[in-house]
Amino acid sequence: MNKYHEILSKIMLKGKEQQPCLSLIQFQIENGKLIISAYQRSSDASLGLPSDIYHLYLISKQVSCKLKSITLFLGNVHIYNNNIESTKMLLNGHQATFNLNV
Repeated sequence: MNKYHEILSKIMLKGKEQQPCLSLIQFQIENGKLIISAYQRSSDASLGLPSDIYHLYLISKQVSCKLKSITLFLGNVHIYNNNIESTKMLLNGHQATFNLNV
């Protein structure tokens, strides 16, 4: 099983296939530093986006170059209705708990 299939198998939840949001990752080395550009069709701003950025950072650690930048192009960024109040709390500097929407 290759890495792509491993990632897809982790996306499978409760017997339901979820369409992958991250569609494309481009790796470029400029002056010995790694530049990652990625396209994502959809992103939950409160819960998913921070996780997506962190996962791209973890992927960068698999390449033996110092990371220069990560650029993420997002097709749709949203906040689920059941996470609006938690998002407001977080933006006001308070601890917040989010509901997972799958």
